[in-house]
Amino acid sequence: MKSAAALNERIFAWQGLRYHWRVNLAVLLGVIASTAVLTGALIVGDSVKHSLERLTLERLGLISELLLADHFFPVATVERWDLNAKPVAGFSGAVPVILLPQITLERRHDDTIQRAGQVTLIGSDASFWDAQRQGPRPSRLPQGREVVINQPLADELGVRIGDRIVIRLPKESRIAGDNVMAEREGRVATLADVTVIEILPAAGLARFSLQSTQTLPRTAFTDLTTLQAELEQPSRV
Repeated sequence: MKSAAALNERIFAWQGLRYHWRVNLAVLLGVIASTAVLTGALIVGDSVKHSLERLTLERLGLISELLLADHFFPVATVERWDLNAKPVAGFSGAVPVILLPQITLERRHDDTIQRAGQVTLIGSDASFWDAQRQGPRPSRLPQGREVVINQPLADELGVRIGDRIVIRLPKESRIAGDNVMAEREGRVATLADVTVIEILPAAGLARFSLQSTQTLPRTAFTDLTTLQAELEQPSRV
């Protein structure tokens, strides 16, 4: 009796599948499509995560830690860190730089002015480029009123090697910017007639940025000593 009942159930199930084959086929195709979509989404998500991680490591080079301050401090402090921390495993050195993440660059041509905002300006010496993991580095370091920029910034400003640009620099102030005592002219320094000596592809440290994004950052590099003088911060970073 049990075997007969089981046989009847199988026959009934098969007849049901045959009778409702259109509905069953639609359900099967829906399951296949959903599985494909979920699998594709997981693959894309993992690919995007890996891509962002790779871009982050590329633009940071060998830099593993950053100390960002809202005020300048003596370069001698960095030198002491360098000496004290070198015995630590995995530590190769401390590099003093001035990092200005939101400045404006201008290119004046005839009666027009081409501007690029939200530019990252880095004032450094050769030690900064020693942190390069891979990618291009300047054929020579900028000196005085010279600057090296990356390709995205050059494209936005429409400049070529040998062109001159203007760099707007914020000055450190203990007075709030919206205070009536804080004049805009006193809070912004102008570094004019700066010559573009090299344009680097946006790779390695030439795309240095603290923002986790897939868009190409606009970055400029200038001489540390010159930048210190313009900001009236000698021997400070």
